[in-house]
This record gives sequence, C-alpha cells and structure tokens, in this order.
Amino acid sequence: MSNNSKQFIEKEAFQIRQAYDFTNPEIDLFKLGQEIGIDIQTQSQQSHGISGALIRSGNDFMIYYSSSVNNIPYQRFSIAHEFGHYFLPEHPENILKNGAHFSSAGAKRNAKDPYEKEADYFSTCLLMPKSIFENEMYKFNDGMEAIKALANLFNTSLTATAIRYIELSDSPAMLIISSNGLVDAVFSTRELRKFGDCRYTKNSTFPQKNIISTELSKKEIYLSDWFNTNYNIKALEESITLGSYEKTLTVITTSTIYDEIEEETNDEIWEPPSFK
Repeated sequence: MSNNSKQFIEKEAFQIRQAYDFTNPEIDLFKLGQEIGIDIQTQSQQSHGISGALIRSGNDFMIYYSSSVNNIPYQRFSIAHEFGHYFLPEHPENILKNGAHFSSAGAKRNAKDPYEKEADYFSTCLLMPKSIFENEMYKFNDGMEAIKALANLFNTSLTATAIRYIELSDSPAMLIISSNGLVDAVFSTRELRKFGDCRYTKNSTFPQKNIISTELSKKEIYLSDWFNTNYNIKALEESITLGSYEKTLTVITTSTIYDEIEEETNDEIWEPPSFK
C-alpha cells in the first residue's frame, strides 16, 4: 500500500516543475506530456463516470481525460491527477497491473483509496505549487477576492483553489463546502482555530441564513455565528454557488488576530501588589 507523505508529494511535484522549467503559475500540462513522452488524449462523449485514465502499453504511457464536462479547470485537475499516478512511487506497479487505471469522477471516486488521495494531492501541488501560490496569494485581499484571482492565475477550479488557499494561508479564514442543504466539508486555517471550534461539521445542516446565489454575496457577521468562541469578533462572510454543480462555497475571514487579543486581554488584567 502506498504511503507517500504530503511533504514528499509537495516536493516531488515542485521538482518536476523545476526540472522542466515550469515557473509560471499556470503549468502547461500538454507540454509536460510532450517533455516526458506521454500522449494526452480525450473524447467528448459521455465516459460513464470516468474523469481520466493512465494507460500503459509496454514502456509507453498515455493519459486519457474526459471532456464531456465542459470545464477546463476540472479537466486540468484530472490530467494532473493521472500524472500523479505516473510519477509517485508505488503507483504504476500497483495500479497498472492490467495495463490501465481508470479514475472515477466526483462522488464515485473512492475518497479513502490511498492511491487516489495521493494523486489528488499531487494534482493540487503540481497545479498550485506552494512557493508560487504563496508568492501570489498575498498580493490580494483575504477571502474570495484572493481565491478568485488565484483560480484565474493558475487556471484551477474555485473549489480546489479555495481548499489550497485555506491550507497555505496564515490569516484567520475558514471554508465551508455545502450542497443540498448539508455541509460537505469544512476547512480552517490554524490561525482561525485559535478562536475555537467550528459549529458545523460534515453532514450537519447548512445554515439557511445565507443568501445562496451564483453571484458572490457578502455580509458582515460575528465569528460566533460560525464558531464556538467567547470573543465578540467581527468577520466577513462570502458565499457563491457553483451553478451546475449545486455546491456552495462559503468563506469566512476576519482581520482580527488572536494573539493581539490575548495581549490586550493580558494588559487589562491588574493584580494588586502582594506584601509579605
């Protein structure tokens, strides 16, 4: 069973970028295929829930991706996912026993399969390498402005970009992904977790107080609306629904830093002198 760490996968993906001189935010995946001798092909007809495939014939490899979903960032993630199966140790010899490995799309993908999880993370790191992403991330205001700008720069989906943003940001921020009235996933930065725990977890009912729209909605809130915290902290809530996917991304950010509050609180504490 494969057991490549996130740190190893991150390093591996970045080294591949360096080796083939991909220094711009958006990587040309087709050029990468040409550089290493992998043909990348597609077909537009329905692929029965298949997002992509890595196929081997002798010493030759081919990547197939489905273009039945007319979404370039989705297709790019699928291609980069198959590169993960090609590059990561233990993947080719274990998943290509029959000469081909097919990756399922969306909900059909086995999220617990270590090979699929590793290939997904490789795709994230190849498309949005840490050093380049962080260099661009702080050029924009926190929250959805940064996420939308970064998605455009790296040619990645809003969802994948938002998750990467939360993973790498050192600002207080949280992402809630929901669909059909339920929370699918919650991601928060280490800085935000200092304030407390999120009120919502996977499969909990998504709060209907939000205005769900394919247009970005913004409103000022208190962090306690989403977080179990004793602090009365103002925050910004931004939500957008991804049309055909019926998924809603909600991003919570605050400009308040926990350590600053702690310092202020400690300064207010006065203890009378003790005489012995």
